Parts: sequence; C-alpha cells; structure tokens
Amino acid sequence: MTVYQTSSDVLLILDGEGQVSAFLRDSKGKSIFGILSGSYKRGSRLEFTGHLKMDFKLEDEVNIGDLVVTSGYGGVYPKDIPIGIVKDIRLDASGLLKTATIEPLVDFDSLEEVYVIKMPEES
Repeated sequence: MTVYQTSSDVLLILDGEGQVSAFLRDSKGKSIFGILSGSYKRGSRLEFTGHLKMDFKLEDEVNIGDLVVTSGYGGVYPKDIPIGIVKDIRLDASGLLKTATIEPLVDFDSLEEVYVIKMPEES
C-alpha cells in the first residue's frame, strides 16, 4: 500500500498479486486454515475477470456454504473479517490439495470507497 497526502493505493483481496491467510470452521467447530488468493486480471479499463480461491489440505473438512474469514496471521488484515462463502470444492491438479472457490461477500463491482485502518504497533 502506498499512502499520499489525500489518497492511497490499495491492493484488494481479489488481486492476483496478493495472498491472505484465512480460515473457516468445519461442522465440528474446528478452525481450518488455508491460503486465499485472487486471480483477478484486468481485461480492459472497465472489466475484470477472475475469482477467489483457497487451498486446503486434502484431509480438511471443507463444505459448500462455509464462511471464510481473515486469520489475522501476517499482520496485514485483522482477525475475523468476513471474506466470502465457499461455493465450489475441487482437487487440485496434483491431487494433494483441495481448492475451494470463494464467493466474496462484497460486491466489488459497486465498491466506491475503502477505509484504510492503521493497526497499532505491538510493543
């Protein structure tokens, strides 16, 4: 992120250049951590294509409809910010991981403003 006097450049969670540590809770209440990444690419000035995906270990119990939230790890995003809902689950090409497609809770096509929050530094 770059901050200027009256504006900032921000990297959206959808962007293909970033990754976010996130988690969901399975049907037994167990936290399942994964890495969330976007694949959104700019097709033209006004059109973006792509999706959010999250990778999990093969044995993790991930279900369609599970809520995905930020984990707070890495210090970029605070913990428990809702991100989206699991819409589809597939095995990756290697057969070692599950890849879930995540539908964002926010309609990024109509997003006009964001708030930049500075997290307090830990002592």
